[in-house]
Amino acid sequence: MPKSRKPVGSRRCAKRIYILCEGSDKHSEYAYLSALIKDTPLQGNTVQIELVPTEKNTGRELVEEAARKIERKFKKIDEAWVVYDQDGYTLHKETFRLAKEKGVKLAFSATAFEMWILLHYKYTTKQFSKSEDIIKELKNKSFIDYTKNATNVYSITKNNLTVAKQNAKQLRSEVEKYDSDKKIYERNPYTNLDLLVEEIQHPDLKENNEAFWDDFYK
Repeated sequence: MPKSRKPVGSRRCAKRIYILCEGSDKHSEYAYLSALIKDTPLQGNTVQIELVPTEKNTGRELVEEAARKIERKFKKIDEAWVVYDQDGYTLHKETFRLAKEKGVKLAFSATAFEMWILLHYKYTTKQFSKSEDIIKELKNKSFIDYTKNATNVYSITKNNLTVAKQNAKQLRSEVEKYDSDKKIYERNPYTNLDLLVEEIQHPDLKENNEAFWDDFYK
């Protein structure tokens, strides 16, 4: 696992948010969130956001790592998030159960993070079996010249961020209609990365999302 680094977007702290991101700091997920944090102005009370990459290779390991961070009593964490994909994992049931038990929020995408990027450019409920298929969709439609582990992905998509958040919310609502009998980790397509983005952009916004998370983990 890479060495701990100074928090990205560190500010005088009234609230601490810890985000554990699968893959190294060369992966698209980390690059996107890191750039988003740096690009986000202070709103309301100050906040400290710690974004950390990891080489852990299962969702369960990611949650276990985040839980250890929460349990270190010397530095209070107000929210802990794990960013991971459906693609390539098999321990989703255990991951979701453990996340609920430990109080870790999951920013989950199916089949991959690239679904979130695609929603910047179009609304779709199309299923994709792997991340490479989503990348082909992005390129074939000439939306973006995206490559796996692109480090500039935020800068070239940020003008469409509002559209992506709207599309992600609509996608969850639509998928719920025809996949309501499936667990979240069994659904495809899916993403709730917009909720993490909102948390980064508006950490002081008081919203009651208990119903969402109850449904998410059930």
